[in-house]
Amino acid sequence: MAKAIDQVLNKHIIGKSKNEVIDMFDAIAPNYDKFTSLFSFGIDHLWRAYLTNELKHFRPRIILDVACGTGSQAKSLLQLEPQKLILLDPSEKMINIAKNRLKQPNIEFYNSFAENVPLSTSSVDAVTISFGLRNFENSHLALLSAYRVLRPKGILAILEFGQPDTAFNVLYKMYQKLIMSTFSQFLLKYPNSFTYLKDTSDEFPCGEDLTQYIETLGFKTLKLKKLTFGIAYLYIFQKDR
Repeated sequence: MAKAIDQVLNKHIIGKSKNEVIDMFDAIAPNYDKFTSLFSFGIDHLWRAYLTNELKHFRPRIILDVACGTGSQAKSLLQLEPQKLILLDPSEKMINIAKNRLKQPNIEFYNSFAENVPLSTSSVDAVTISFGLRNFENSHLALLSAYRVLRPKGILAILEFGQPDTAFNVLYKMYQKLIMSTFSQFLLKYPNSFTYLKDTSDEFPCGEDLTQYIETLGFKTLKLKKLTFGIAYLYIFQKDR
């Protein structure tokens, strides 16, 4: 099981290199939030709020938001009143939008890759990754990097798209084909970007397959929650030692 998932985690689903993926996200940055809203039936902000609410129980003082994008999750995380909120993303255009959006003095920004987080070992209380795990060139290394910077018993919270339940999946596929594919041409304006985002969501492991894999890296699963018929999943892990 773990080996099969490892192979999926460490491959480019449509063959894009790391630089190509960054170029794509730089290009679609201005309209990325609108696309995510379209992809989620307009309720991704509720999913982000759910993640923030789950973190509230652990009272994290220092939070690292990996693949922060335009800062949508970080905006929600500010409700926790952390001592420090660290935002990291390899897309310069994405993180520049986040900088213009979030000007609080307790926020730090890093234009860097998730596979090599430029922070000290055991330096943060929580790591969040919202809709970013499937886009990393090497998700395995990114998860190990998150493990390294987390303090003992620290929390890893992940939001990621999944595969909807069988009954709902037919309707969702029709929605993707008839609505999303049409509007994405106007929103994203980058060759094959919709195909990339759709295919990574369709093929990336989700649910118990993903939790079982992440547990092999030294994490303990605290919560696995299916959201909106499986369009997305919330995962809460704790560093085991």
